[in-house]
Amino acid sequence: MPRDPITRDGFESSYGGFYVVDVGSHARQFSGRPHTERIEAARLKAMFLPRATSEANKMLRTHVEFVRCQLKHYGVEFDEGEFSGKGTGLMKKILLAGKLDKVPPHIEALRKEMHQEWLAQLTLEDVSGNPGLIMEKYFVDGAGKPVKSRTKTPVGIPHGHSSSFYCRQLREAAENVAGLHHATADGVATQMIFLGWTKSTVEKAAKAHVAMEAKEKKAAADKKTAERDAEYEEYLADKQDDDGDGSPCGEYIVDCEYIEDQWPDSAEDMTMSIQRTSRDGVFKATFDFGIVEGIMILGRDEGLVEMLSKRRDGGIGGDDDEEDEDEDEGDSGDDEPPVTTGSKRKGKGAPRGRPAKKGKTTKGSSSKSLKFFVRLRSKDTSEGEISYIPMNGFIEFGGKSGGKKGKGKKSGGNPFSSFTGKVGLSGIGSNIAFTARKVSDVGSIGYARWQDYSEREYERANASRWGSSGWGSRGW
Repeated sequence: MPRDPITRDGFESSYGGFYVVDVGSHARQFSGRPHTERIEAARLKAMFLPRATSEANKMLRTHVEFVRCQLKHYGVEFDEGEFSGKGTGLMKKILLAGKLDKVPPHIEALRKEMHQEWLAQLTLEDVSGNPGLIMEKYFVDGAGKPVKSRTKTPVGIPHGHSSSFYCRQLREAAENVAGLHHATADGVATQMIFLGWTKSTVEKAAKAHVAMEAKEKKAAADKKTAERDAEYEEYLADKQDDDGDGSPCGEYIVDCEYIEDQWPDSAEDMTMSIQRTSRDGVFKATFDFGIVEGIMILGRDEGLVEMLSKRRDGGIGGDDDEEDEDEDEGDSGDDEPPVTTGSKRKGKGAPRGRPAKKGKTTKGSSSKSLKFFVRLRSKDTSEGEISYIPMNGFIEFGGKSGGKKGKGKKSGGNPFSSFTGKVGLSGIGSNIAFTARKVSDVGSIGYARWQDYSEREYERANASRWGSSGWGSRGW
């Protein structure tokens, strides 16, 4: 919050403190200026009478003009001829005379006036985390007594939904002010606590805030939906003559009702990008579903997809140190996933010397098949925790585009303009349904690899997160 202090007549006010900053032309030279708060008379007497205590001597060493500052706080004038050394003798004399028993009214009035000036320059955001300052700025005077004339309409103090501690403190502070009411508004974006002198007005303000945030949230969601729908319609219009490229490759916008319901703030820009690989009929996909992101291997032959994912692992959960020798042969030029057949060694899923087990294929096992089997790995986008055990699923091209509330448009002659799918997502569910609509025939270049989501990367990320010293000779 830093705000400029209020300075006047040798005093400074800031953050609730009242300091002497100028003791006049008679002060001795010292580094910096004095910045000393007032000490109550009873404590000063204990420090200096009948003789200076260790606390007093320490204070005199730390604050060269300590005595002058305290006398200024109490409005005591003196003859400079009476001041000698560090002023210890003069302090005793004035204490014995009772001149420090009470702060003069004009100095106390100055303190209150300067404090209110400092508060006036603070914004609502500045004081939102400090219940005491909120009360002083809007509702009470320096003695904590209600001042109803200062704030005539409800004041809303914003807090995040997780700020339960500060919210509780603010409610307690409000309840300690006679006649002050509070009401909590749990909006979709913020938690707002309204404070005011009339209960019905405060409650009305809270309800209005909830309604306003809901309306704003819906308007923003509708705008985003319209933009995504327009992007898909533009793609279809552009491809109406050539039916696209007849390939699943491209960039897709994704809708997933379950994620949108459970994590709406993370589901605004879900996407998926599919690229070719060097293996015919096998594709790589990277996806971002808001709360989770990751990589997929997908193809028409379920057994092949499973074998290729296991080969990269040396069997599920196995060591993946070695790279396939020919993983980039026949590459289309993009960064492709490691899903080709050549290998320095065979994993448990594909023993050397015999073909991998035949898996299910889509109907007819032909290039016209629209169903693709999926193996995927993912990680939580909030904590970065990797789920390295592959999950299964499928996507099926063709039909309607899906989209929000099931509304969609026929894809015309290009079956790869949209798809529906179900996949397992670790920590979320085993049959998460989603739809996707193509917005470009060119998928984003994917630099993610299957091994980036391996058990080793999981352990490596944990070591980094928890400050582990590492993995031996690898330095992790």
